[in-house]
Amino acid sequence: MTDVSVATAHFATTDFRLGSVISRSGAVLLRHLLTFFIVALIGYSPALLFAGMQTTSPLEPAEAVRQVLLLILGLLLMLVLSQLAYATILHVAFQDMRRRPIRLAESLSVGLSRLLPLIGLAFVAGLLVALGLVLLIIPGLILYTMWFVGVPACVVERLGPWTSLRRSRELTKGSRWKLFALALLLLVANLGSSLLASWLAALAGPIVGLVGQMLWTGISGAFSAIVMTVTYYDLRVIKEGVEFEQITAVFD
Repeated sequence: MTDVSVATAHFATTDFRLGSVISRSGAVLLRHLLTFFIVALIGYSPALLFAGMQTTSPLEPAEAVRQVLLLILGLLLMLVLSQLAYATILHVAFQDMRRRPIRLAESLSVGLSRLLPLIGLAFVAGLLVALGLVLLIIPGLILYTMWFVGVPACVVERLGPWTSLRRSRELTKGSRWKLFALALLLLVANLGSSLLASWLAALAGPIVGLVGQMLWTGISGAFSAIVMTVTYYDLRVIKEGVEFEQITAVFD
């Protein structure tokens, strides 16, 4: 058995277990906390910047138009940066699981090489999930669960946007109730940044609130990306019986 096989043997299971995914994801996060935090924070920086610009004062028409244009630009920028951050974190997580050296430039290069398909995937999935959430909420959560490992599939298997979502649907079949619970947990954790910001802003001022939101967003965003990576790996091992080296060979 190779060194990589020994290092990752405990990842192979016969059943998808939420506790195992969460604990291993947390361990990966803690081993490279600063790296993950910085990458995730950059990915979500547009949202944080606009959160700090919010005002309750009435705006002149020209200023209101300017704010709308800036919001659109910020959303586009966040779409690009967030997908780049997800792909970069995914590669770092896999390198950690392989016991390989972590080189951020290498991980960023992997993310850049898959950026356009990831943007397409995020746009399609985001639009349909948002539509599902508007239509009684449950359909959106179902789609989010089905497409939970779409990003890892896109990066690792080099698939197109729609093919990645179809691949995720195949991998998640049979484990969706557990994934539904996992998805809800991550969504609640990510939404906690706004609540924390409001609480800290009321307690110590808007600057402290924004700092708290940045810290929470960076850590929770990185953790979510790692959880998706570990989930993707586990589902492939359980459903297809592939070995770790086969999954990560694309990065060599």
